[in-house]
Amino acid sequence: MDNSKKEEAKELLKKMKDNFDLSLLEEWIKDNKLEFKHKEIIYRVRPLTMLEKEEINRLTSQEFGRLMIDKNILTEKMIIKNYKEKGLDLEELDSDMKKLENDKRSADLKLGEAIAKKVDEAVWKVYEEQINEIKEKLFLLSLEKSAYLSYSLESCLKNFSAKCISFMSLDKKTEENWGRVFQSMNDFNKCEDEELKEKAVYYSIMLNYGR
Repeated sequence: MDNSKKEEAKELLKKMKDNFDLSLLEEWIKDNKLEFKHKEIIYRVRPLTMLEKEEINRLTSQEFGRLMIDKNILTEKMIIKNYKEKGLDLEELDSDMKKLENDKRSADLKLGEAIAKKVDEAVWKVYEEQINEIKEKLFLLSLEKSAYLSYSLESCLKNFSAKCISFMSLDKKTEENWGRVFQSMNDFNKCEDEELKEKAVYYSIMLNYGR
């Protein structure tokens, strides 16, 4: 595999660890809303309403139609085929991920059995550490694969949908009132605070779909 893609995945994982403390995620969530401070301003992401979800589906459908007529946009299947013809088999990544998933299932079972049998905490802590290591390896492989397929039709749609979720669910606190930060995708795209946008994307996806 291309070492540059592996390094890119590792760098992205490091950046996420540096910027987003998952251990504090549950502490930040209040009434199913995730609050965080950025540049001394309090923000929150909240669950999407049914109407907002319908609007995201409508916007994503429009974006899909636009991408479908762009001859420069390839599907994941087409990109994987092109890589394979050049000697790079992305299916190897899938095989590695499946093996790790099997390893995780095995470790999950061992952890469950250890807890059920009330063995010493030090024993099941080892299984917990193994599971966390496997999850990180899986995530790295997923990031690596995503790097190869970052310009595919599917990835473009996922990124577009993530931006929609973010601009619709991000609120800012002014005195005691909350109000939406962005009124449209155009507002979101024009915002020059990239760190705020990254946090909005990550936290809104975690709150709405990742827990």
